[in-house]
Order: sequence, then structure tokens, then C-alpha cells
Amino acid sequence: MTPYISAEEETSRAEERRLSSLLPRIFDLFDLYRRVGTDAQAVQAMRTERLARMLRHALSEVPFYRRFADLATTVDDDPHLALRALPTRTKRELAAGLRSHCADKLSKETDFAVRTSGTTGIPFRFVIDAEHLAHTIAQGLAHQEPAVRGGAFHLRKLELYDRRHDGWFEYTSAAKGLARVASLSLRGLASDREHRAAGFVWRFAPDMIFCHPSQACELIGHCTEHGLPLPAPSVVYTSGEQLDARDRARIESAFGAPVRDTYGMREVGAIAHECPSGRYHVMDERLCVEILDPGGDEPVPDGTAGEIVVTHLINRAMPFLRYRTGDLGMITAADRLPCDCGRASSTLTLTEGRKNWAITFPGGESVSVLTASRAVRGFPVERFQILQQAADIEVLVKWLPEATGADTAALRSSLTELFGDTGARVRCTTAADQDFVRSPSGKQSEFLAGVSR
Repeated sequence: MTPYISAEEETSRAEERRLSSLLPRIFDLFDLYRRVGTDAQAVQAMRTERLARMLRHALSEVPFYRRFADLATTVDDDPHLALRALPTRTKRELAAGLRSHCADKLSKETDFAVRTSGTTGIPFRFVIDAEHLAHTIAQGLAHQEPAVRGGAFHLRKLELYDRRHDGWFEYTSAAKGLARVASLSLRGLASDREHRAAGFVWRFAPDMIFCHPSQACELIGHCTEHGLPLPAPSVVYTSGEQLDARDRARIESAFGAPVRDTYGMREVGAIAHECPSGRYHVMDERLCVEILDPGGDEPVPDGTAGEIVVTHLINRAMPFLRYRTGDLGMITAADRLPCDCGRASSTLTLTEGRKNWAITFPGGESVSVLTASRAVRGFPVERFQILQQAADIEVLVKWLPEATGADTAALRSSLTELFGDTGARVRCTTAADQDFVRSPSGKQSEFLAGVSR
């Protein structure tokens, strides 16, 4: 098989070299998470110890949190109480005060900057460390292990995401469990290349598929339309979008495999994995998840819906403490509702999260919100929002101070090209904070359909 040469391939190779150096650490952590995951006392003890260690680090080494240094005694007595005494932080607050939320000492060898996809409408750069990566990967492997006979290592993994590379490429990933990984993106390809790339899927014969639900459904639709066979993996893992019952049923039927969904975000990794019993188990070993009154800082009773707020217990380069996700859910303690899968962690019910976003026009054409977000994010913008009313698209943009008139013109041109085949009427409007539209629940959303100003 000859894969396409990808514009993203060199970057992926560099990232893989960095991740491969973590393999011994990942393997040790994989064994740890596999052993403690079903022991409720061990999980609780690990979370409490890690929280205390993270708070001590933040109070002494992170400029923003030094003002709360008098909480050190409370940390020793009850780290969870100390955590609740800290303010919550939003993405906008962290983006505006990036350096003050990072540790004093960062290393170019172990710490590096990452940026989110910008799909909340707020492009965001942040810093993670190697330990964060190792723990996130190891815990993911521990959750994947029961799904495939023979364990989590030496597998073939297919990734279906809306990426900027062309078509198909493969690589071997030590960090992902000594796996052979194939990455496929169907967006924006000419039909002959799309057809050829989709044809690689069956021959690759993946053991697992990792995907956005919309990408899986797009592949299924293309293969069905053109009579191409689909593989038969052991499991399909979805993430990045809210999975509805219709898409779940379609994916399971097409691949003949169960779907296991993951709720998470780039900043903290997976927050909750779905088990075979259909429950979303929180990664309690490396996260503290609170449910707070939306818009406030007060916790809601167990089993009551509120905003999901996350504290990461591993990333010392830039501690995410009481980070507001903007998603709504409810949490149930493990001891209140034991699960048949044996996991000894709390469970999360997502009541409102990221939708399966595609901008669909009256003629049936569509553009991925992720693709549109990336087009805007390439410019010096602080905040943006895409509004759709039938065939009309308005993109609200709050520019950064360094933006120029040339940036405005270039963004208009880029959006016109992006939506050119849809027949959409596109406007790009400079906006202030008060001009942005909230969803019915009051959330910031990068895309709202059926809305005009």
C-alpha cells in the first residue's frame, strides 16, 4: 500500500519521536491504572494525594496562585476543601493571563505549548508537560485493553478526524501501544482522491477505530454510496462531538462493533470514558470533577445538573485548577451506583455538550464547523462566532490589537473561498463582546444555526 504524502506528516513524525521517548513511563503507568481502576479506596487515596501535591506546587510555583499561599495549611488537612477555596477559571481568563498561570520554571525538554481547535470560539494556547501526556495515554490504554482480545498493545488503529492533511497516511506509534496507526481525513478532497483514500480502510483492517461521529458517518456514507467494503474492528471509539442515538446506531450497524464514547477536552485529556454498561466513568485517578451552579461557584447536590468544572492533577507546567468547561452534566459517586464493569470511579451524565456540528445549507452542502473554525483561527482574533440563518453566514470577529486591515480583507477572502461551493452569502463583521450571541442555555458557542442578529 502506498499512502499519500501528507502536509501534516513531518509534524506527526516529530511528535511521535517525542512521545516514543515516554514509552517506558507510559508502560509503568498503564500497569498502575490497570491495577487500581477497580479498587475504590485506592482510587480515592490516589486522587487525594495527587491533589495535595498539585496544590502545594501551584501555591508556591505558579504566580497567579501565590496569592492563595495561606491555604497551605488547609491543603495538609483537607486538599479538597482547599481546592474549593480557589476561584474557578475560564478559558478566556487563562488565555489572557497565560504566563501567570504557568509554573515559574519551564523546560523546553519536557514542557511545550499546545493549542485547541478553537471550536468554542476562543482560540487558546496552553502549556502541558511530558507527565501529562504519559498519564493521559497510559490511562487511555488501560481503558482500551478489555475491548480487544490480546490486550492494548501491538494493534492496528484507524483515526478518522477532520485534519488538515490530504487523505491517508500511516505511521508506527510506540506511545499509542506499539501500534500501527492510520490517519484518514475525507474533508475537502477531490472525489477521486477521497474514493481512493476510503478504499484503504478495508485493506488496513483496523482492530480499533478512533473518530469524530460525523467523520465516521461521512466515511460510512461514502463507502455505501460507492459500494466499498467497511472493516470489522473490535470497537469504535468516538470523541470530540456529542454522540446521538441515531449516529451511534448507524456506526455500530455499519462496522458491526460496539461504540464506546469519550468525553474530554484538549486541555485536560479524556474526562470520562464510556464502559460496556453505557456509563461514563470519570478519570478520578488524575482529575477532580465538580458540578457547579452554572454561572456561579456553588456546588450542586450529587445527581443534580450543573456546569462541569475540572481540576487536572498531573500537569505541573500549567495547572488547570477548577477549570470551567462550559458543558453541563451531573455526577454520581461510585459508591451510590456500583457498575457492572467493575470500575470504581464516579460516573458522569452529559446533559448538554458539544453537538455534532456541521454547517448544512438548504441545497444539502455542508462545511465542518471545525474546518471553518480553523480558517478563522489562522488570523489574529481574540474571539469569533459563526451564525447561520438558511443560506446566510455571518462571522463575528473580535480582533486582537495587532490585527490590520489586511487581516480583515484576507479573512473575508478565505471565508468566501471556504463557503464558495455552498452558495452561501457570507459576511465578516467586527464585533465587541456584547455582540456575541449566547445559546439558549447561556453557553458561549462558536456556531449557532437558525440565528441572525
